[in-house]
Amino acid sequence: ASKCFSVPNGIPLDIPSPQSIHEAYDIPEDRQVIVTAARANHYKGGFFALEVLAKVKAEHGMNNWHYVFMGDGPHREDFIRKARALGIEDCVSFPGRVTQVTAKFQTASFALHPSYGEVGYSLSILEYMLAGLPVVVSDNPSVCGATDSGRTGLIYQEHDTKDAAAAIARLLENVEHTEKMGSLAKQVVREQYSLSGAHQALREVFSTLGLEA
Repeated sequence: ASKCFSVPNGIPLDIPSPQSIHEAYDIPEDRQVIVTAARANHYKGGFFALEVLAKVKAEHGMNNWHYVFMGDGPHREDFIRKARALGIEDCVSFPGRVTQVTAKFQTASFALHPSYGEVGYSLSILEYMLAGLPVVVSDNPSVCGATDSGRTGLIYQEHDTKDAAAAIARLLENVEHTEKMGSLAKQVVREQYSLSGAHQALREVFSTLGLEA
């Protein structure tokens, strides 16, 4: 253990001016937008996300949302067919490869990151947070490492569609609290997950070992 060191990964803190995600994808202004940015393959949890959102609509009676999955990949068409089969095709968009992602994040309501595995946490999660979005993630330790449940996002039991749907419904029904969580998420990234901070922490590890960075 004495030979092991942990340095959190980080991202640049500069962000572009916001762009309306409602205008970009022709989404009614009265809908809250949920975003995912990931490669469109099964491992990133696209099928799971759609099943969860179908429960939000059918079991929680909520249709004041629109889901945007940003990313291209081999299973994008499978996701589109799945949405159609679940009867939620009017509530989802799969625009494929997207530019100015961070600008669009800033006008969404919150993020869903349904991936079945990452390396500690995805940098996308930090990008959501920097844009002021709380993040809904599973309790898989390789995914939720940057999420403080109840403060900067919500954590559900992995593979549990009912638990994930309840988390999403909770954010949809309490907009003020969701916005407060997003503000805190942004603050946490700036304080704990900046790229410059990660570099400095790594330099300190090298210095502890008597090495030059």
